[in-house]
Amino acid sequence: MRGGKVYKVSDYIAHENYGGNFDVLWNDIAVIKLETRLKYGPTVKSIRVADKTPAPGKIGWISGYGNTVPYRAESYHLQELPEEILPFEKCQKLYDDNNLIGDDVLCTIWDDGFKSTCQGDSGGPLIIDNKVVGLVSFGEGCGRQGWPTIYTNVAAYRDWIEQASDDLLYEK
Repeated sequence: MRGGKVYKVSDYIAHENYGGNFDVLWNDIAVIKLETRLKYGPTVKSIRVADKTPAPGKIGWISGYGNTVPYRAESYHLQELPEEILPFEKCQKLYDDNNLIGDDVLCTIWDDGFKSTCQGDSGGPLIIDNKVVGLVSFGEGCGRQGWPTIYTNVAAYRDWIEQASDDLLYEK
């Protein structure tokens, strides 16, 4: 990466019921504490966490420095892409053979189905209306046609996020 700033993590809390394997990631969420405070300005801003699950058909923006081609080097440039929220039932049908989809996820797909997140984008944001609505969890390849990307639905974890944040801020 060129430009920007790297911040060290001093502590984190992963969800206590996180589990799965490389194909399935339940409760795929963590809260991190940075070693130093952020200095807000023109290039560093705060963003709110969604309190409601976005409706199917809404367009969100994903971004990251992950691979632009599967299993190749990560990008040195921040990439972004619009993706559409799919109905939960449609996503569940595609992945349900292996019981991969729970009600704590969001599914998206790009209009031609050939682009999406990839290795190196995990944990990155899905943004709608200036709110973080999802965090990259997993997918079938990188933009494999017909297969949605799966995101942790942050609205489903809002209470957990607040408690974990308080625990990190007010360590005993």
